[in-house]
Amino acid sequence: MSGNEFKVKELERLFDENKITLEEYLDARAKIESSQPQHGEIEPPSVKSQDLNPRSESSKAFEPKRPVRSYRKIALGAVLTAILVIGGFSLWSFLNPVRQEALAIESHSMRIIKGALLFNLKNTGTTDIRISEVKMNGYPAQTGSGWPEGWNGTTFLQPQQTGSLYIYIACYFYVVNASMPHLSSQPTASELDQFYSWLESYNSTFTIVTDTQHYYDVKVPEFPVFLLLAWMGSLTFTYMKTEDLNVLSLTWDSNGAIDYADLFVKNTGTESLTMVEVRVNGATASNVVYTPSATLNPGDSATIRVNQIFASGVNYEFVIITATGSQYTFLATAP
Repeated sequence: MSGNEFKVKELERLFDENKITLEEYLDARAKIESSQPQHGEIEPPSVKSQDLNPRSESSKAFEPKRPVRSYRKIALGAVLTAILVIGGFSLWSFLNPVRQEALAIESHSMRIIKGALLFNLKNTGTTDIRISEVKMNGYPAQTGSGWPEGWNGTTFLQPQQTGSLYIYIACYFYVVNASMPHLSSQPTASELDQFYSWLESYNSTFTIVTDTQHYYDVKVPEFPVFLLLAWMGSLTFTYMKTEDLNVLSLTWDSNGAIDYADLFVKNTGTESLTMVEVRVNGATASNVVYTPSATLNPGDSATIRVNQIFASGVNYEFVIITATGSQYTFLATAP
């Protein structure tokens, strides 16, 4: 047996014992066949790959017996990893529970004597709650002279703790006054109709804001009743202030041509007012002087001088407009 034949036999043995792969076998076999035969040796006939394995006649005769990978270790590792991840997350969740804020407004009632609304609260979450602000219809409280803060009582609640919060209505007067129809000291039937319609449609939503900027709304449908009682004078505090201005008299320039008219006015309401415009027969007067001031506290008086040419015997309508948009009319005939 020649040296090349021995090498080929040895390769076949290693291949049959799965000690070398098909690629290694073919590569080594090609090198043997490409080498020059020794002196006196006869070059063995080339062997095709399909003839290498006499045990099989199929085209896959030389497919190596690849070692079967063990997936048991991989599966076991994946299971152990999942257990560790889930167990670790569960342990972390137990040691660090998710903090959730939730505030329940269980009930509310009116306290007429205090001029306040009482809200009964409960912390239904899993973290502490601290109240930082209370709004009415989206507006914060605005305190006034002689009044307490817009709200007080329970401002800190631990989980499952209950408490009460007072909200003083007078501190939200400017919110109400901004939309309330004008009522004179002796309201007319038309003013009353407008006022009652406004009460029926008035939105009274209070919002409790926490220091984490969570918002908890509650609508108080009884609130218009509270406003009605206040307006009727059932309450002693000056919550339902009214604006009212009376023109007590008018004098004309008596020196020849009528160059001005003096209107003597008095604030007969319960709150301060500021006069901002005077119209004469629908046109805004361009030269108006307020003495001593255009702003009048309750009970104060002033003189409004309207400087312009007035025609004798002509009827004039004077309309005084305040900063709140209220209008007060006075009719007179120039002498």
